Amino acid sequence: TLNIGALKSYTEFPLHIVVAPLHDGEVFDLAQPVFAPRSQDLLSGSRQELDRIVAQMKHNPKLSLSATVYPDGMPKNKKDNAQNILATARQNTIRSYFLNHGISESRFSVIPNTSSIPPGKFLRTDPSFPPPISTAPVKGRKKKSSAPAPPGMVPQYVEIVAHVSK
Repeated sequence: TLNIGALKSYTEFPLHIVVAPLHDGEVFDLAQPVFAPRSQDLLSGSRQELDRIVAQMKHNPKLSLSATVYPDGMPKNKKDNAQNILATARQNTIRSYFLNHGISESRFSVIPNTSSIPPGKFLRTDPSFPPPISTAPVKGRKKKSSAPAPPGMVPQYVEIVAHVSK
């Protein structure tokens, strides 16, 4: 955004714009986690990232998106309902965010995923973050998910994918 106050004479402002097209299935690159561990509340810095996505959706009516939200860890057993509740709460937070910013529910979908946790993506900068999620196999079971999170990394709690209709 370029804001220019009242001018007394003609003035040119150099401006460099790079327009990069979105492709169907392209993942929006998020520079930081959207949620803090054990929380369904949006982190303050993530709102700028989500605002950027909302702005792109408002400028391109052919753009829709699908978001996948993850809990902090995989449920350990059928009675471990806390992770399912956290994933559902995060789903509702993302859905409400887009609806509150004027995006029609027909243009996005948000689904919780409690069957797998992506590997770590963001550096731990907050000492309150729990240790990285281990995806190592449980004794007697085959490994289900991808490589473990590198030390000092936290998982990606939200993945947002663009869908462009032709």
